[in-house]
Amino acid sequence: AEVAANAKFEETPTARRMVDEVRKVQQLVASGDGERALSCIKSIVMETPNAFPLQLLHAHTLVACGRFEEVLPLCQELRASASRSLTANMACDLEHMSAMANVGLAKLP
Repeated sequence: AEVAANAKFEETPTARRMVDEVRKVQQLVASGDGERALSCIKSIVMETPNAFPLQLLHAHTLVACGRFEEVLPLCQELRASASRSLTANMACDLEHMSAMANVGLAKLP
């Protein structure tokens, strides 16, 4: 059923474009082009500000760019805004991003 729901979701032009944009961000991060990925994810997040997975991808992209000081406030904001609907997996993802940012900050000179 989930696959069918995703297939229907991807059938709309806007949804297809969003899926393509997310893939582009993931590819840019994987190829080491974090700044371009960050530019792309920021425009996606502006369009869909309440989408937790996109916000989490934003945090991941910030980590990939070494912008650790921006990750912690974003994670705190997400935790506060989604506190009632935060699943265990979402909370774990936020903790992981926060931990990555803290490690990154600790390594800075």
